[in-house]
Amino acid sequence: MILSPSSAKSFPYHGYRLPLHIYPNYYAIHLHPKYDQLITHGSMIIVVTCQEKTDFIILHKKQIVISTISISSVNNGNDSIKVIKTVEKSKYNFYYLQLEDYLQPNYQYIIHMKFTSYIRTKILNGFYRSHYKTTNGTTRLANFNTLFESTHARAVFPCFDEPVMKAIFSISITVPNGYSALSNTRLYLTKRLSNQKVFYKFRPSPKMSVYLVALVVSDFKHLEGKTTSNISVRTWANPRLCQHTKYSLNIAIKIIPFYERIYGIAYPLSKMADMVVVPQFADGAMENWGLITYRETSMIYNKLTDALHTKQIVALTVAHEIAHQWFGDLVTMRWWNDVWLNEGFASYMENVGANFVAPELKLMKQFLFTNYAPAQDQDALPTIHPIVTHAATADQIDYLFDDISYLKGGCILRMLESFLGTETFYRGIYHYLSQHKYKTATHQDLWRALQWVCRLLC
Repeated sequence: MILSPSSAKSFPYHGYRLPLHIYPNYYAIHLHPKYDQLITHGSMIIVVTCQEKTDFIILHKKQIVISTISISSVNNGNDSIKVIKTVEKSKYNFYYLQLEDYLQPNYQYIIHMKFTSYIRTKILNGFYRSHYKTTNGTTRLANFNTLFESTHARAVFPCFDEPVMKAIFSISITVPNGYSALSNTRLYLTKRLSNQKVFYKFRPSPKMSVYLVALVVSDFKHLEGKTTSNISVRTWANPRLCQHTKYSLNIAIKIIPFYERIYGIAYPLSKMADMVVVPQFADGAMENWGLITYRETSMIYNKLTDALHTKQIVALTVAHEIAHQWFGDLVTMRWWNDVWLNEGFASYMENVGANFVAPELKLMKQFLFTNYAPAQDQDALPTIHPIVTHAATADQIDYLFDDISYLKGGCILRMLESFLGTETFYRGIYHYLSQHKYKTATHQDLWRALQWVCRLLC
């Protein structure tokens, strides 16, 4: 079953999916964290397009206090549209804006907001704080970073928090002296302020889903290298661990040109690829576009003390997250029921890619043991779900991040390559990525791309 958005005709609105009558085009977001108070003051604009006549707007927000909000028309000389009522539905994390006048189809509007959100200390998602120990054993406040997948951007700033709602993001943030900031795109401007703070502004992003937006504020050190296609790659970690990111860096600078060649599509961003070791991290890693974040055990390899198994984990995880820069970031599943399109591709390509750049690990020879057997075990459970399945709530979405989406998804793609042949398979992948880049797709779009190439070549 594929969940479709409910009707947008009535207000208040019910259902877990946003109505599609308002679509975001552009966000400009400034965050001014009060790091000692664990709150973030923010201001933002969202430029939206009205798809059908309506007198209400719905966004996502969770545990955010909005202090001011206004709406103006781009098409009618910045005329203001009065917000006459707001309603919050915590069950859906919805924030309804009832308007005095109707918004007109194909017109653009600007939503202006000021808000306050919270920096988390015990939950490792949203915008949260983590620590590391220095070389002398003392604990130091390390960094503040984001983890938005799958539905946590709404806890940091109000947004249209669904994958299909792709938009351009322009991010800026204020950080303390001695710290630096990273985001998805190239740094555009830094400015020292009078209050011992530094202002960082980043260039606008390509169109992307909001769950891929990322920020890291840290005092970390970095290593840097370049691919044969002249893409800079940086690995960041606390000073004690930075030297042990060399292996991750070497995997990354070799695997990016390999992916570019087999996909037929260049690395999708103009900025360098940043990979950051986060001291406390809930997942193995997160594929934020241009700013990949990792758990320490997924990116750190000390050749003097670590076992071969650690080396394999690091190679596979780096290969997985870089594969996501195409599968998941450039082309994103339209809704979470198709999350296997993101994770199945990355799970298969991590083996293909890491096997190419680190052949001594013989990873493809282990594929049946490391992927196929666990997928079969999971598939035999009575509680198992189809690879494409219903998901509406945040809990249901998180439940889909399992061995079925990752390992079974990867096995299906391996089977398709074996059945179609390597050339036909990758021609189909090129067609799929080319047709849907900077957009979203469904599993049916993948089948159509492969069928088109089969008719052409077979």
